[in-house]
Amino acid sequence: EIGTMTEEQKRLLKEYEKVKIELAKFAKLAEEAESQDLDFERITALLSIFRVLVEKIWQGQAHYRILMTLHGEKEIMTRDELKNTTGIGGAYILRAVQELANVELVDHDIDTSQVSLRQRLYAKKALDEK
Repeated sequence: EIGTMTEEQKRLLKEYEKVKIELAKFAKLAEEAESQDLDFERITALLSIFRVLVEKIWQGQAHYRILMTLHGEKEIMTRDELKNTTGIGGAYILRAVQELANVELVDHDIDTSQVSLRQRLYAKKALDEK
């Protein structure tokens, strides 16, 4: 029936509302801290992942953790390594890796289960604690 929302659409709408709230909080924080010394490289790094997930995937939890992991010391890992590192179940890892590969952020070799970061969104040092 036209005009009724599917469960997936309702879920996505709720996620979108959460994103809007978080962005409003971030905008307020940035406004208040304008005169303070902020680490803009770190903020830019975090927002670059967030932007890609919001624009291209929407379901960011598993995707975010995979991207953060691959932006660390190892840019190439197997799905099992990602599963063990992130704590995400195998089926969720596979789906997230395939979706990240579809938007050309990672390469995924199905035969070897190898996942490699294809597009670095920020420098490794950007998220280092200071």
